[in-house]
Amino acid sequence: AKDREDAKKYVSVGDYATFASDFVTFGKDGSMMKGKALDDRAGCALLIEIMRDLHREPCNLPFDVCFAFTCCEEVGISGANVAAFGIQPDTAIILEATAVNDLPGAGRSFVSTQGEGGTLSLCDRGTIYDMGFINYARQTAEQKELKVQLKQAFTGGTDAAHIQRSLSGVRVLGLSLPTRYIHSASNVALCEDFEQTYRLVVAMIRNWKLD
Repeated sequence: AKDREDAKKYVSVGDYATFASDFVTFGKDGSMMKGKALDDRAGCALLIEIMRDLHREPCNLPFDVCFAFTCCEEVGISGANVAAFGIQPDTAIILEATAVNDLPGAGRSFVSTQGEGGTLSLCDRGTIYDMGFINYARQTAEQKELKVQLKQAFTGGTDAAHIQRSLSGVRVLGLSLPTRYIHSASNVALCEDFEQTYRLVVAMIRNWKLD
């Protein structure tokens, strides 16, 4: 639209718009992925791959595993709150994406590093995460020779805050995919980090030993 009046021919007050950003892989051997809203679509994709893995090689688990694809995390009206009251979990792993601040001129202030696997949160603006759960994830990664890292900043917030405070309380773990240009129309993540994150969660579920 060239001006306000021209724009009114196409949209009305209250309409919303989004960027037309395709999902593509690029880089050497398609090692990188680019798309809009990988935070939190990456979390949804991880859930799907975990379900496929558990279905492909079934195992007799001593507990139920539920998968919740929630809405409105980014605007604070969390569908995870409703899901938590419906499922009533004992523990919850929250999968999403987190920032990578490794651009030129950014200095030493970074949140996570691409190529080092998923990112475990210690604390953010909504949650202090369960240290036993964090240690279990790190021990599993070490045993299975998988990469995982600790988030280097106490920033942001996730669905974990709503789930942790539901009912009489839930043990939560935050695991995020390191993603450049987060909250933009062109998020960029490393496919290997995605693979490492999904494999870690599967290993944790299949060999559950959380004290």
